[in-house]
Amino acid sequence: MLHLLLRLLAGLLATPRRLRGWRRGRETRGAYQTLLEGLKALEERAWGPAEKRLGRAAAELEVPLVPWLGAARAAHGRGDVVARDGYLELASREAPGAELAVGLARAELQLADGEREAARATLEGLLAAEPRNRQVLGLLAPLYRDLADWPALWKLLAPLRKEGVVAPAELEDLEDATCLGLLAQAATGGQAALQEQWDRIPRAAQARPRLVAAFCDHLIAAGAQEQAEALLRKALQRDWDRLLIERYGLAVGRDPATQLAWAERFLGDHPDDPKLLLTLGRLCLANRLWGKARTYLEASLGADPRPEVCQELGRLLEELGEAEAALACYRRGLTRATGIARNDDAKPPGGRRPQSDASVVTEGAATPKRRNRSPRLPQPRSLPAG
Repeated sequence: MLHLLLRLLAGLLATPRRLRGWRRGRETRGAYQTLLEGLKALEERAWGPAEKRLGRAAAELEVPLVPWLGAARAAHGRGDVVARDGYLELASREAPGAELAVGLARAELQLADGEREAARATLEGLLAAEPRNRQVLGLLAPLYRDLADWPALWKLLAPLRKEGVVAPAELEDLEDATCLGLLAQAATGGQAALQEQWDRIPRAAQARPRLVAAFCDHLIAAGAQEQAEALLRKALQRDWDRLLIERYGLAVGRDPATQLAWAERFLGDHPDDPKLLLTLGRLCLANRLWGKARTYLEASLGADPRPEVCQELGRLLEELGEAEAALACYRRGLTRATGIARNDDAKPPGGRRPQSDASVVTEGAATPKRRNRSPRLPQPRSLPAG
């Protein structure tokens, strides 16, 4: 806030001589010196002395905007909210036409004190009067994000872009966060509401993998696997993305055999990608190719032993009657999820090492030893975006 006070002070000092009557009359050199001493104490975080000197300067200056705002900052530093607000009221009353400066100072202090709803009310009042003010927009955007008020932030994106308040990369991140929040809210209203919200998102944003993944997660949760599969396939045909290929294994439609054959084409360029191998393992499970599923999942586990891979492989091994290997796999997944190390986590389940790339792309003719019944595997859950 000190930079705001210094800007205001510089502006007053730069005012043409005929408008600088405040520097004459009651004002003395001593009052001006007191003001500077108060600002210096404010910078040094000497709240008590700063408040005392600034209050004294305000009583002697004809235009006491700067000292009252400084005194409010000092009171804030002391944790005295009542005094803080009192000084702000004095600044507003004794400096007509300075509503924007006082409002910005009030909002900054409210935000610093964690009074987010109060700051919101202050800033929205300023926005109504100054809809293009960069400082107001710059304070409101992160506040709306913290409050998860996605509809309000959505309306703010256009003026943020037009006024160049934030850098392009930061604006894109803000737009993505807004779209993700709006999609999550729309998903609670059903698939139709979800689709309507997706259609309102700009085309350029719809092409970003982070948003495609989130939309497909919601579609899968709503039971619209085929729509999700079609969207993921289209996006992956345009550009390879690990976030999207992982979702592809969750969007199992009516023809999983075709999905598997299509996804296996990525092995040529990404033979060791653990997310691709996990997706291929899941698609093999959907096609009841137990041996091949095991091979892919073990290869994914060897490349990156994430909890979800351990869970998928553990469930398969359990259904195949390999209880000890399944337990080791579950334990390894728990270790990865909790960060608790165990001595036996270095070995793959059952002591087997991951297959080579060559064996990954060929289907083992023999199905691993299992019970007479076919495994009944629950559908994997969708993953969070990001």
